[in-house]
Amino acid sequence: MGPPPPPMSGMGPPPPPMSGMGPPPPPISGMGSPLPPMPGMAPPIVYTAVPKSVELPYGLKPKRKWDVEAPTKRANWKTITPEKMTDKSFWIQVKEEELASPEILKGLSDKFTTKSVIKKTPTVEGPSTISTKKIKELKILDGKSAQNISILLGGLLKQYTYEDIKRSILRCDESVLTSSILQLLLSYLPSDDQLKKFQEIKPQYNELTGAEQFLVTISDIKRLQPRLKSLSFKMQFNETINEVKPAVVAAIAACEEIKESKKFAKILELVLLVGNYMNTGSRNAQAFGFEISFLPKLANTKDSENKMTLLNYLASTIESKFPDLISFDEELGHVDSACRISVENIQKTLMQIGTSIKHLQTDITNSKVLQDEEDKFYEVMEQAHKDNLQIREAEDRARKAKELKEKAEKEREAKKMLVDMNSTKTQEGVMDSLLEALQTGSAFTREQRPKRTRAKPKGR
Repeated sequence: MGPPPPPMSGMGPPPPPMSGMGPPPPPISGMGSPLPPMPGMAPPIVYTAVPKSVELPYGLKPKRKWDVEAPTKRANWKTITPEKMTDKSFWIQVKEEELASPEILKGLSDKFTTKSVIKKTPTVEGPSTISTKKIKELKILDGKSAQNISILLGGLLKQYTYEDIKRSILRCDESVLTSSILQLLLSYLPSDDQLKKFQEIKPQYNELTGAEQFLVTISDIKRLQPRLKSLSFKMQFNETINEVKPAVVAAIAACEEIKESKKFAKILELVLLVGNYMNTGSRNAQAFGFEISFLPKLANTKDSENKMTLLNYLASTIESKFPDLISFDEELGHVDSACRISVENIQKTLMQIGTSIKHLQTDITNSKVLQDEEDKFYEVMEQAHKDNLQIREAEDRARKAKELKEKAEKEREAKKMLVDMNSTKTQEGVMDSLLEALQTGSAFTREQRPKRTRAKPKGR
């Protein structure tokens, strides 16, 4: 044999075999060496086997690698690696590959491709609806308000026409105007003064957007905003009361428990003692009492070594000297729930209720003259107002009856104590008079001694 042929142009000689190894084996009969890639193409992907030492936990298997026809946009999520999962993790049970179908995958490739899409120009066969449709411009509303109203009309109110909604407002129909819809209407609708402007563009109704057509339809309802507010107040009244009432009841019960707790009273006495002792020589010494807001500050006063607070000291003192006071919290069952109550929020809610009731009374007075034969506002609200007054009157009567009963019980106790005191004083007065008579001897004077009749001797 002659020498081997020279290497191809642009290629160097093949590397020599490694030490201890023979030359590379010849290609299998009938097969040549792998063909080089065509110009402009990437080299073929070589799949390497996963080492056996790498095992996925919890029986997880490698996910399938999909063949994508064209590059698509990315889902920018943060992955959860198997190392961060547990045996109860949701992700170890999913089998999303079973949901795949050619239609789904092709739709993803078509719709989310990153290739530039050539827009089709409209054909000349006829006028296109999209290209020839005149875009309606807003006359009064701003874009944000129009969008909000359009979303409401196309969502919660999509099954009703504008006239249906207007009729529901006049009738106070709660089957259509739910509490959530009323809140959205109150948030999105312009003021009554602004609504008057929509009456002026009523002749241009067909040229208006849907949101402005709706406002034109309902703009002739007088006092629309107050009407919606009163209706919303009526619908939320019981819910609001039920939310506030438990907090008020808990606060009142907690105050009563604090006032009646004998153990807590002893603790306050101990605090007063300690405070007065510590304040000796200052203007705050010799106090007769202190505000309850001082109690949380007990934990802010630390000893000289900065190891114990005044609260710790009092607790230790009570534990060693007054062990019967340790269970004082058993007499304060409602304090734990009452301490979470915001007095400011309760006051704010009660003030809002009072203001809404006054506005409702005004709206009822102003609505005696019906706007339309469909107008039921006066009828519905007047009845609701009467029902509310009856409930409040019944509660007031019950409260006054309870107060009278408590007052009568206190008066009976006071009379009983007075009778006992008078009886004691009377007995003390009798004893004092008797002792004085015995001491002076007046109890044994002749005038006070009973006269005895002497028996005459016989024979005389």
